[in-house]
Amino acid sequence: MSALRVFLVGDEGRPRVSRALKRLGHLLEGRADVVGVDPFGADDLGEIEADLIIVLGGDGAILAASRRLGPRETPVLGVNFGKLGFLAALRARELERAADEIVGERKYRVSRRMTLEATLYRASGEIEGPVRGLNDAVVERWDARTIAVEFVVDGEVATTYRGDGVIVATPTGSTAHSLAAGGPIVEPGVEALVVSPICAHSVANRPLVLSPDQVVTLRVKGGSLRPGLAVDGQVLFDLAAGDEIQVRRSAHPFHLAMPADRTFFEVLRTRLQWGGQPRYEGA
Repeated sequence: MSALRVFLVGDEGRPRVSRALKRLGHLLEGRADVVGVDPFGADDLGEIEADLIIVLGGDGAILAASRRLGPRETPVLGVNFGKLGFLAALRARELERAADEIVGERKYRVSRRMTLEATLYRASGEIEGPVRGLNDAVVERWDARTIAVEFVVDGEVATTYRGDGVIVATPTGSTAHSLAAGGPIVEPGVEALVVSPICAHSVANRPLVLSPDQVVTLRVKGGSLRPGLAVDGQVLFDLAAGDEIQVRRSAHPFHLAMPADRTFFEVLRTRLQWGGQPRYEGA
């Protein structure tokens, strides 16, 4: 069996990553064919011929890598040098495991993750995008005033949200901004669009789970002086009244590599501090 072709990606914004990249490169000697190293997380990953991409950084570095991959389906393994590390399957102290077990023995599985794409249709007639997102597309207020967003599904007006904004998330993004806004946790194998209003003025406005084949349009009605669009919290657009954002499932999924023994529910228990049932008096 030929050696696994591995490409290493760093996150310059994270301390210790530069040293860890060099260390991992040494650990992989004789175990893999390291085809390249991108210490700054800036390369076009869609041009890289590799069997596995290893990203050292936080979840943001993995989100950025998913965009830079484009349609290429190379699995991405994350090593967490950030805070929560929900997408990064390994911790910073597990570099030896990454080299020996994950790469050397190929003991990893690949989780196929739905992605979305957001296209901005400006009231002026300009079109921007589509921008691919692994987590979410969010129309939100960037100043102190509330925003009104008309919510349209497959061309039918469903409602108008007034509040701080609206999140359209993938199952992967259901544990990110959407969860903080009260949205449900969706198992990654399920394909769906999760729509969660942010601080809606009406208590009747609740999170909604849609089919992955439905198309969501968010139309900016006014209110906030600085409405904005954020895709994965990294690609930002200023908006104006009359602008429309169309969100749909992308044709290109993302492939997240994880240790064979690490499950979604193990990640929930450790990352979200799921502790089970409380201790009862006298138990």
